[in-house]
This record gives sequence, C-alpha cells and structure tokens, in this order.
Amino acid sequence: MTDILKGRRTLTGDLTLVLSLLVVLVVGTVGAFKYRTMASSSRQELIRVAGQISDHLADMLVVPLWNYDEAAVRHVAESALRSEDIRAVLLQDRDGAILFKRNARLIGKEGDPRLTFTRDIFHKGFKVGSLSLLYSDSPLERMREQAILFVVLTIFFLVAAIWIVNVVVLSRLLKGPLARMSQGINKLARGEYGARLPPVPQRDLDEIFVGVNRMAAAIEDRDRSLRTEIQARIRANEGLAESEERYEAVLMAHPDPVVIYDPQGRVQFVNQEFTRVFGYGLDRFLGKRMKNFVAPEHDAEARALFDRILAGEVLSGVEGVRRTLDGRTVPVSMSGAAYADHEGRSLGVIVNVRDVSRAKEMENRLAQAQKMEAVGTLAGGVAHDVNNLLMGIQGYASLMLLDIEPGEANYDRLKNIENAVTSGAGLTRQLLGFARGGKYEVSAVDLNQVVRDQNRLFGRTRKEISIHGDYAEDLWAVEADRGQIEQVLLNLYINAWQAMPGGGDLFVSTANVTLDEEAAREKGLAPGPYISVRVRDTGQGMDEETKKRAFEPFFTTKERARGTGLGLSSVYGIVKNHGGIVEVESAPGAGAAFTVLLPASEKPVDRRREKREGLVRGTETLLLVDDEETIVNVGREMISALGYSVLEARSGAQAVKLYREHGKGIALVILDMIMPGLSGGETFQALKEENPGVRVLLSSGYSLENQARKLLDKGAAGFIQKPFDIRLLSRRIREILDGNGEEKAKAEG
Repeated sequence: MTDILKGRRTLTGDLTLVLSLLVVLVVGTVGAFKYRTMASSSRQELIRVAGQISDHLADMLVVPLWNYDEAAVRHVAESALRSEDIRAVLLQDRDGAILFKRNARLIGKEGDPRLTFTRDIFHKGFKVGSLSLLYSDSPLERMREQAILFVVLTIFFLVAAIWIVNVVVLSRLLKGPLARMSQGINKLARGEYGARLPPVPQRDLDEIFVGVNRMAAAIEDRDRSLRTEIQARIRANEGLAESEERYEAVLMAHPDPVVIYDPQGRVQFVNQEFTRVFGYGLDRFLGKRMKNFVAPEHDAEARALFDRILAGEVLSGVEGVRRTLDGRTVPVSMSGAAYADHEGRSLGVIVNVRDVSRAKEMENRLAQAQKMEAVGTLAGGVAHDVNNLLMGIQGYASLMLLDIEPGEANYDRLKNIENAVTSGAGLTRQLLGFARGGKYEVSAVDLNQVVRDQNRLFGRTRKEISIHGDYAEDLWAVEADRGQIEQVLLNLYINAWQAMPGGGDLFVSTANVTLDEEAAREKGLAPGPYISVRVRDTGQGMDEETKKRAFEPFFTTKERARGTGLGLSSVYGIVKNHGGIVEVESAPGAGAAFTVLLPASEKPVDRRREKREGLVRGTETLLLVDDEETIVNVGREMISALGYSVLEARSGAQAVKLYREHGKGIALVILDMIMPGLSGGETFQALKEENPGVRVLLSSGYSLENQARKLLDKGAAGFIQKPFDIRLLSRRIREILDGNGEEKAKAEG
C-alpha cells in the first residue's frame, strides 16, 4: 500500500488494486441489486400492511359515520395518529365536508416519497364518507441506510483484506461468508424476518453479520408489534360491537319508551316501545329531529329540560305532555341523564318517556270516587234528617186519618199530605241509595227475570220506545235487594227515555263476565265472576264534561219538571253498595250505554213474594227510645192508638234505666239507631246484658245499613225505616210479638 501511495506499481499491488476495484464494482453492483430487490419487497410489504390498517380504520368508522357520532369519529381518527408511521389524516363525509384533518396539506403532494391511501366508506351500499392516510416510508429509508452501511463496510473490509492477503486468501476467506450473508439477506427480503446469519471465524465479517442480525431483529420486532397492535384493535372493535349489541338489546327490551338524542337534539336511537306508543321509528328519524313530538307551547320548557340534562343534571319523574306522530296527546313522566365517552365528552342524552295515561285515568277515577263518597255522606245525613221530619208529618197524618172517614172534611187534604210524605220519602230513598245507606232485602236474584219484568212494565208506559232484550243463557245469580235493582233499571230507562224525546230504541242485555286480575284492577274490583247488565239508547248522547258529572246528585241537563238529578246518582250508590260498578260510554249524537257489573253468587235464586196486611192492634207495654222530641211525641200517640201502653226514653242511658226498672214487663223496645251519648248499637248491647231475650225493633232515618245489619245478626228482632205510617208500625210490632214475622220484619224497610 505504501508503494502505491508513492506511485510505485508492483504486480501484487496492481493485482490487489484490480481485485480491489473488481471487488468494489462487484460488491457495489450486487449491493445495489440486492438493495433494490429488498427495497421493492419491503415497499410492497409496507404497502400491504398500510393497506390493511387503512381498511381496518375505515371499517371502524362505518358505524360512527352512519350514526353521526362525531365524538366516536374523532376518537378513531386520533387513534390512527398514534402510529409513528402515519403522518397525516383526512376524513370527509359523503358530501366532501371535512370531519377531521391532521397535516392534510401533505396528502397527495407532488413528489412526496411517502405513501397515500384513500378509502371510500360504505354502509349498506351507501357511501357515508372517505378516509385518506399518509404513511411515512421511514422503514425503507432506514433499510437503505443500513444497506449502504452494509455495502460500505463490506467493501472496506474486503479491500482491506485484499491489501493484507493475496487474492487466494481473500477468495478463500470471503466467498463462503458472503454467500451465507446473501442467503440471509434474501430471506429477509422475502419476509422471513426470523432468519439470522450464522457466526463466522472472521471477526470483521462476524460484526457485519451481527449488524445484519440486529437489523433483522429490529424488523421482526417492528413487524410483531404492528401485528399485535392490529390484532388488539380488531379485538377492541369486536368487543365494542358486542357491547353495542348488548346495550341495544337491553334498551329494546325496556318496558318504557326510550329515546337517545345527540347534543343537538337529533335522534340517535328509539326502542320498540317508543315506536309503539308514539309512532316515531328509527328508520325514518335517525339523525333528525322529531317534529311535533313537543307541542309548540311546550317547546321552551322542553328545551330547558334538555339543556339541564345535557349539563349533567339527572332528572326523574318530570311530568309533561308529548304528542304522537298522528297528533294525539299523551301524558308522560320523563327521566333523563347525559352519557359521555371514555374521556368525559358529552355524546348526548338518554330519556325514558313513560306513558302515564292509565295512571292518570286511575287517579281521576279515585278523585271522582272520593268526591262521590263525600257527597254521598252529605246526602245520607240530609236524607236521615229529612226522614225524621217526614216521620212527624206522616205519623200525625195517619193518626188523624184513623178518626176521619172518606168524604168527611179534610180527609182529602190529609191523604194529599200522606202522598206528599210518600213522595218525599221516595226522594230521600234515592238519596240514601246514592249514599249507599244499606240494602233492604238481600236475596239471590235472577237478573234475567228482573230485566224482563222491568222491560215489560216500562214498555207499557212508554209506547214510543222500542225495547230490545238480549238475555244470556244460564245467567249466574246475584245477591241483591230486588227492589233496589228494579230502581236501578227504572232510573236507567227513564234517563234513556229523556234522552230520546222523539222516541227511539232501547237495548238491554245481560251477560256472565269473569274479570282477571288486570281487568279487575283497572275497574277497582276484586277478580272473579260478575253479572253484566248493559242499557244502551239511541238518544242525544253526552259530551265529556256531562259524562264526568253524570252520577253527581242534583246534576241534570233536563228541565226542572223532567228530573231532579238524583236518578243516576241513586244508580251509582245502589250499585256501589252491592259491591259493583257502573260505567258509561257516550258521545254527542251517538247515544249512551250504561254497563252495570255486580258480583255473581252461587246461591239458588229466592222465588218468595211477601204479602201486605192491614192494621193490627195489641195491649202490651212498649218502650219507645228516640232523641227527637217530635218522633217521641208522634210515636207515643201512634202506639197508644194501637192499644199499647208506652214508656218513653229520650236517650240510650234513660232507656237502659227504664228497662232495668220495669224488667220483663216491657214486651218490645222500639230503638232509634242514631242518638247522642249511647248510640243505638251501644244501647242494644246494654239491654242484652240486662235481658239476653229482650226483643228490639230497630228504627232509623237511614236504610238498613251495616250497623243495623250487624245488630240483626246479633239478635235484634226487626227493622223499620222512618218515615213509617201507623199501619206498617202495627204490622211490624205484631209480627215480632207474635213471633211469626221476624224474617219479614228484617226484610222490609
């Protein structure tokens, strides 16, 4: 080498120089060829891997783009930039509008050596956007640098070796290792990143081999890392899809209507119940606002609620009104909360919109029932007091009529007074019926027979009405007061007749009905068998306001001469007192239909009929107990007129004292039920303690209500309702004293 540097040529030096130049030429040519081959293969592999990543990212964007989920779109796009090989991202919607971009100016730049991939994104055949990614070819650059380094080092060591040893030694030492290195590099070029160059005795070559092995290991690690990342993203995407499917399944199975909005109020999801109740379907309103779902007058209020939820407030049980797709109004109870992504960014709100129509209806029914109960209590009290007043009039009139023969002076006037009292008593009886003041005579009744009888009787007096009967075969019996049930039917018929001033048709039907738990709960009844009686007319019908007040006492749309407003009220009270309900269906011009439901009974039908008797007298001693002065006075005269001796007591305590003094000399106690101090029930118990066999006739301005019924069960001999005339009183006293009319006494009021 020194000779060459000095310009002196030698055969060895020339040969060495020629061999060196030849080695340089050969190694350079081979290196360049191998590099091009490796670069081409590596570039194709890079293009393949980058293409897979681009396709994977495009698949991950399908659902967010279809759902207009901007947060999810941004999340996927930003996750792509975490890869050191991706330098730029450009995401556009189907109209070309840019949804996300980073370094977008580099994409497609002319002369740029990096790789650009563009993918159009489709969902169900429709283009929803496009994705462009710019990949760096830094791995190729690194490979080129390593290849150049490898060639330079190879040339250096070869030339150095040539200068040190002769051509034979160089050939013998380098040929085998270079061949093995070439094979290893070819394997790397084919993608066999696990290939390694074996160690060689030559230290310099071995270091080059180690460097090549390090390069291969780095490429293998990078390939493994990239594959692991791709697999992780695939698994994450699959897990996300499964989670979304579970989430959607839960919401679809939710029993209440559910809707999900994005932050702008556009629909992202509705479940099947929401579509069933309100009519809005996801196929039509996805990504849109539901017009008319909120009435214009409630729009500001609804917007304020939405903003509160979006701000993080959790709302529950907020009542309001929403409209269906076809314009119907539905009362609702709303609960809502916002939902966010993993970074806490709000994605929208989820709202539970419960239809409370049935609950509102039940609430209104309860309020109406409570109002009717309050009015009924008032009506019962009024009827009781009026009956006490009528008792005085009735008693004195009947006493005067005992001494006057027909045709004498004032006879007709007294009869008119009696008739007026009878009419008044009938009015109070209707009030007591509404007030559910008790049942008179309870027995198993065949409603088919009752309806047939009433149809026949009513049809005789109202020829302009055509009555059509439809009677169920094998109709179950009901436990009821036949007279009160007849009153129910008569009042319904009269109401229908008044609704058809020009005549019409009246349809009456009976049926067996069995209510299950749900149907019974809706009607406020116990589950089980019931008898249905339906009365439908072809009259004028009622509007909603009239229908709501139909059963209120003294409410009427008729002229004063045609109704008092107590007919339907009495129907309501009697039916409720028998454990049933009455429902009305009506619309203006469409007639009205009243349906009465009464509990069915397994008892056999009672076919007995009661006979009336005349005036009956006696001589025994009776104890009359009443806190009303007028009742005591007229009662004393009536009892005395019948031949009996009378003891008077104006309180329960006084009655017990008199009975204790006179003992068994008192044949019968006529006991008022409603008194201050000791009540009728307490007085009865005290008398029973004095004499278990005491005979007591209960008397009240109320009908045979629960307390009187209990006392009858405990041994009271009978019941008589005020106002009563002297004839009825005489029969009731005699039946008890003779011991052969107890059942009849209990039955008649």
